[in-house]
Amino acid sequence: MEKIIMDKNNTVVWVPTDELEDPANLKSPLEEFKKSGMQQVVLDLTAKEWLTSSEIGAVMWVFKELEALKAKLCLVAVSPFVLKTVKLTGIDQLLEVFDSRESALNQTH
Repeated sequence: MEKIIMDKNNTVVWVPTDELEDPANLKSPLEEFKKSGMQQVVLDLTAKEWLTSSEIGAVMWVFKELEALKAKLCLVAVSPFVLKTVKLTGIDQLLEVFDSRESALNQTH
């Protein structure tokens, strides 16, 4: 997983380069987030054209793990298919969804 740690606003920007549904691709970054003490994670899905049901489950798992730490997760979704999936599944009712990384960073503090 590629990730960019942003010290400003105590936020981590996470840009997945692998499939999200593979638990091995989720656990390592999540452990690093826990150790870092960051309070917010921006999951940047700009490169994703669609989300599989397994990836939706993985996003929700990450959300619950971060929620238990009192940390916030938000999404960056640009693809119309990803946005539609996020809305149809109700994820947008639980997480803030932004159309750009800049918007997410400006509003997550």
